[in-house]
Amino acid sequence: DDEWGPRRLRAKAQELVPKREPVSNGTPLAQAKEQMVQSPVDPRGVVDVYIDDAIATTVDLDNNVERVEGATLLVIEAIAQPKQNNEPLPREEMEARNKLEAETAAKEIKKILGWLFDFHRFLVSLPTNKFIALEW
Repeated sequence: DDEWGPRRLRAKAQELVPKREPVSNGTPLAQAKEQMVQSPVDPRGVVDVYIDDAIATTVDLDNNVERVEGATLLVIEAIAQPKQNNEPLPREEMEARNKLEAETAAKEIKKILGWLFDFHRFLVSLPTNKFIALEW
């Protein structure tokens, strides 16, 4: 929605989202290769959900990063609203606070579903702890 402004309508837990961490060590951007499969392109960004994991990606243009940082939590909060004004059952917040960094932080290098993604250099790798655990 082009009308949604992440500064106007925010999730209650939005301040818990880790701050942006761009790669700033002089590493040049990798050259993208042609995709093997076609995927939908939305210049504002996309959030894919796999069971209970949300993976948000976008191009750093306009306020796209801010939108992607806010969208996942806002949707969870909207879906998890009580059905009644006087909800008889107590409930905790629905967002998994231990997963906020993995699912909402706008980072160029981050762990997703156990794999290390480097969006700056277009690399996907197995983290060292997983490699050692597999005894390869």
